[in-house]
Amino acid sequence: MFVHCIDGRLFKNIAAVTSPLATEEFVQRIIKTPNATYALTSAAIISLQSNLAREISFGKEANNVVDALVDAEQNIWVASWEGLLKYKRTTFTQHFLNNDNQEIFSFVETAGGDLLFGGNHGKVFTKTANGLQLKNGMPLMFPNAEVLCMTETAPKVLWAGSGYDGISKLSNGILQRLQQGQELQDNNCEAMVATTDGKLLACTEQGVTLLNPQLAQPVVEHYLFEKKYARYPELFGGIELTIGNYFFYGSQGLFKLQNKKLVAANIVGMPITQLYITKIVKASDSSVWIGTIGKGLLHCVVANGKLLLKKAYNTQSIAASDIALAVLVDKNRNIWWGDYVNLFCLYSPGKQELLASFSEQDGLLSSYYQSLKLEQQKNGTIWGLTSMGAFSFSPDSIRTNHLPPVLQLQKVTGTEGNQNLLEDFNNHFAHFNNSPQFYFTAVSLTDPSRIRYAHRLIGFDSAWSFSNERTVTYRHLPPGNYRFELRAANNNNVWTPSTIEYAFVIAAPFWNTWWFWLLIALVLLSLVTLLFRRRINVIKQKALIKQQMAGLEAKAIRAQMNPHFIFNSLNAIQESIVLNDYNTAYQYLSKFSKLLRLVLNNSDKNLIPLSSEIEMNRLYLELESLRFKHSFHYQILVDEKLDTDHVEAPSLLVQPFLENAVWHGLMPKAGVKNLLLHFYLQQQQLHCVIEDNGIGREKAAHIKANKLGSHHFESKGSLLAMQRIQLLKDTCGINT
Repeated sequence: MFVHCIDGRLFKNIAAVTSPLATEEFVQRIIKTPNATYALTSAAIISLQSNLAREISFGKEANNVVDALVDAEQNIWVASWEGLLKYKRTTFTQHFLNNDNQEIFSFVETAGGDLLFGGNHGKVFTKTANGLQLKNGMPLMFPNAEVLCMTETAPKVLWAGSGYDGISKLSNGILQRLQQGQELQDNNCEAMVATTDGKLLACTEQGVTLLNPQLAQPVVEHYLFEKKYARYPELFGGIELTIGNYFFYGSQGLFKLQNKKLVAANIVGMPITQLYITKIVKASDSSVWIGTIGKGLLHCVVANGKLLLKKAYNTQSIAASDIALAVLVDKNRNIWWGDYVNLFCLYSPGKQELLASFSEQDGLLSSYYQSLKLEQQKNGTIWGLTSMGAFSFSPDSIRTNHLPPVLQLQKVTGTEGNQNLLEDFNNHFAHFNNSPQFYFTAVSLTDPSRIRYAHRLIGFDSAWSFSNERTVTYRHLPPGNYRFELRAANNNNVWTPSTIEYAFVIAAPFWNTWWFWLLIALVLLSLVTLLFRRRINVIKQKALIKQQMAGLEAKAIRAQMNPHFIFNSLNAIQESIVLNDYNTAYQYLSKFSKLLRLVLNNSDKNLIPLSSEIEMNRLYLELESLRFKHSFHYQILVDEKLDTDHVEAPSLLVQPFLENAVWHGLMPKAGVKNLLLHFYLQQQQLHCVIEDNGIGREKAAHIKANKLGSHHFESKGSLLAMQRIQLLKDTCGINT
């Protein structure tokens, strides 16, 4: 294949440049993308840039390649007789020990540029063109234990810590070992922290040991835990957060070196005190990053000598794991951490941060390694040390997938799960159809297995939930308005720019609607009103019957009073005739007939005009005055304010009391006899006063008691009047 070249020459043989066996390869087609151009040959895919590069060399898996395609995510798809193959670019390089045991525990880059790797049984390996080989001329750092940590304090002076064989120092080929019972408190040392004055702080199970590499006997002193533990915490490392303030971390949390004691400390804002902390690193901007098992990666700052939590990266936020076995800040200030399966990178931490993740499909080691440490060379190359070997990569060569996935809400079903409710444009569900299930998918060709979904249901829960599942079910939702929101992220945590929304309404059951309760209220109100009216009618009916009975009773009383009055009057006329006083008898009959007409005219009325009542009482007093030969003087006074024609009074109510005053008060008295009947108005009430200067009630009662035959009968007039007064109170509301 020949192309026009930019160096002035007309043609250039590409095949001759890219392969020494040019005659064995032939170009099938040219593949153009917006960012690059590729050539598909019979044996490879070649990038046609300023420097030709072989992107893929076909092996036995691609037999007779016939076509190729580079998608928008820069994945290369190859069609061959063996089927469709997908190739992903990777910048991860795998490394394995030239040893049966592939566990790598520690790393150090020496002043001479050697890369040393600590393995098991005290072995130290170095990187060569043939892989990771045993370091020639280096003795075993420990006879049995693993090399957990290494540090170089001076050229050719290497310090190493082990799991149970103490600490070793290798200086110019001479090995010096420090062990428990001699110099050390115990034989464990998982990390060594260099101080600003050139000393080492060795992290052991029982505390921290201060070492001075310049001394022949390097152990200076031991810093023990302030608190007594049944099982001592494992210390995985330490860090100088501020000048002179050292913090150590391990399986039981955070400890501060204070007054030569390891004092338990906590992270402000983190409710759990005994966190399993695997690593603490400090970035150039003074931010602190903490790896934990259980809470993921923690972003903290130092304030007043304490760690203050700013943000957590775990399954409750944007990360896919709650485990951070190792943490590293690369030369570009990006944050790297990993768990047992994945490697994560937080690009540009802050408001514009982007989280990317990588796995075995991106070129990492096989999943589920038991341990992980991240180390960095001086040139910025990052090494991952695991129980299954090592991997390395340059952060600058990492390609991230910036293309968000294509997201689609496929189906929505209800409680019964038969009908796709997306087809119901009303989006109104019956109250029994209150357990919607959402089915969705996203397309990202690079790594579909690492697509993450974020969803929430506004009206039920405003917090985002993260998952790799493609379905979500909300059970037994109460009636109301809801909006389902959905997002998706690709393998590098690039989220869809907008959310998919689906709004729906779960209708309330008819017994839980406003109109139903309004109907119930109206029915109850109608029933109450009906019962109330029925009760009122019953009360009115009873009152009417009572009033009618009271009226009949009053008529009966009046019927008794009228004969009583007529009988007394006839006795007076009879007495005048017997005494041959015919003139008096004629006068008496004249006045009596007039009085009788008034009485009969008002006999069927409870109330009559006051003027009629006064006239009847005046005629009665005139009759009594004739009967007793004008032996007493009477006077009727009426208040000028009274309109006697409009004011009503009970008929013949006063007469029995006038009769008592004349017969029992005045007649037994000797001398001047006076009687006053006074009607007047006071505070809108009619007052009737009967005054006489008779013998009084007590003396009259005594005379009546001693009168012959008084025990055979009793006076009915005043008793009947009092009964009428009581009836008037009950029926007419008259106060007396």
